[in-house]
Amino acid sequence: AAVQEEQPDMSLRKRALILLAAYYYHDFISAFTHIAFDFMPRYLPFFGPIASGFQFHHVEPRAWVEQSVIILVGHAFNMLGLLSMILFLLKPCRSMRLFWSCLYGFTMLVVFTHRWAHLRYEELPAWWRTLQNMGIIMSNDRHMHHHHELTQQFGQLSGKSDFIVDPLCRLIPPHRFEFWTSMMLLAYFAPAL
Repeated sequence: AAVQEEQPDMSLRKRALILLAAYYYHDFISAFTHIAFDFMPRYLPFFGPIASGFQFHHVEPRAWVEQSVIILVGHAFNMLGLLSMILFLLKPCRSMRLFWSCLYGFTMLVVFTHRWAHLRYEELPAWWRTLQNMGIIMSNDRHMHHHHELTQQFGQLSGKSDFIVDPLCRLIPPHRFEFWTSMMLLAYFAPAL
């Protein structure tokens, strides 16, 4: 619903542009998150247990498929819960509320995109394979490349951010987790500011 002094509705074109911006932005968020937790020390408070899960996944990739969906969704809620409190206090405008709603939806989609990237292609539903073939969501092959070369292809929604993130990883190696954690936090919180 619109708040006082906001237009009562947005055009379909504006809604589509916001959805598209959130889609691309989320691939960057997922890439920065993936890099940070793949290389972060596990002893750090709050982030350490999350990093342990990310890093164990590279030792045992099928664990992601065998893990309960509730636990996987819970990982996403760590950051989204804190972000929700900030947004509650800031009261963003209508356009930003739609943007953040889309980001929350894409965060949940990434849980399944990543999980299903570890299933055999033939086991996936036809509609999911169609989305993969269209490049809308990450394909199995694309993600498996990351498991063979852990310093590239970090985007988890579609991988569309990789053309920027991969060269950046060659300049600032992923093991520089302080930089990548800063990028992750900036990506999560910058639009709220």
